[in-house]
Amino acid sequence: MLGEEDEFRSAFTETHFDDRVSAAMESIHRAMGRQSAYESHIESAIANESFNDLKFMVSEGDLIEYESPKAQLGHYVNQLSQCCEDNQLGAFLKTCGSKISEETELNEFEMNTVRGCLTQAQNVEESVKPYDHGKAYVDFISNMAVLPA
Repeated sequence: MLGEEDEFRSAFTETHFDDRVSAAMESIHRAMGRQSAYESHIESAIANESFNDLKFMVSEGDLIEYESPKAQLGHYVNQLSQCCEDNQLGAFLKTCGSKISEETELNEFEMNTVRGCLTQAQNVEESVKPYDHGKAYVDFISNMAVLPA
């Protein structure tokens, strides 16, 4: 940490590095440590996430019209957030989904997280099957009891 302080001091023309600046540097280092721990937690949560409840969510074939492809992606990421077992990952994905829907740019970590979750979710088998109205009608007719005349 002492080497970083020397680098920081040398970046200024007039050197003024007192206790307040030193305390601020310590605070910045603690914040960076918390951010690093949070990002590490999110990355490990993605690796351990099964997204099993995703198969019960709305399928892509439903009659939802989106204003743009980003709105569709944002909706899909919000669905991912709802089926996360890890609450922190779910909250993070919800924020990312909202940003995508609002067409706000994601930072590199957010983009990598969304990509990782989408990749992980692709391994989930879809249990929502398309409904065949014709087959249902034929089954209904064939199962009807024939009344005696």
